[in-house]
Amino acid sequence: ADPYQDVAVIKVDPPVPATATFGDSSHLQPGQRVIAIGSALGEFQNTVTDGVVSASDRSLDTGEGYRLENLVQHDAPINPGNSGGPLIDLNGNVVGMNTAVVRGGYGQPAPEGLGFAIASNTVKAYAEQLIASGSIDRPYLGVSFRVLAPEGSTSATQPVLIVDVAADGPAAAAGLRPGDIVTSVDGTALDSDHPFLNLVFAHKSGDRVTLTVREQSTGTDRIVEVTSAQRPAGN
Repeated sequence: ADPYQDVAVIKVDPPVPATATFGDSSHLQPGQRVIAIGSALGEFQNTVTDGVVSASDRSLDTGEGYRLENLVQHDAPINPGNSGGPLIDLNGNVVGMNTAVVRGGYGQPAPEGLGFAIASNTVKAYAEQLIASGSIDRPYLGVSFRVLAPEGSTSATQPVLIVDVAADGPAAAAGLRPGDIVTSVDGTALDSDHPFLNLVFAHKSGDRVTLTVREQSTGTDRIVEVTSAQRPAGN
């Protein structure tokens, strides 16, 4: 499984009665009709609803320091229990995997019809990696952090405070220290649309990641180049 993209692969013993075919989610267009299938409320199995594609290439804030990316927004009604069910086009091809629904935001209730599915091209690519190696190649820096976003702040900036640095990790080797504040990755400032983890995860293990780091004691900035490593199991 890959918790950061909410995709998992389950191995089953053959034979299986039938399989669904992945479609190409890059061809989805706003207004295109789609169908969602799932177990609404965990009780009503094989519930079918329909709607249209509202937009593609959306992302959602998970509230855990990163954004869930590569999402198809649609208005086919989905409920708790629908997560993991397919979003299919009218040819019966799977174009997404339903993962979330938004019912409110910015202090106001939202109308029905804000459903999100992980694009099928992403699901397929991640599934192939999980089957081949058992994990997704995500870079490892060897740090723990927390986002510096003061309560009530209207600023979109989201620098991160380095809380701990693994003694034998890539960040320690590059000179990163607890108490350092990372303000940008590869020149992109950290904000609500560009969280730290998403910018780091744009790399693969072995890539060089350039961090702009502010020292709390002096307020001065320095550049730290970290050569990422393969993420250890359980991290």
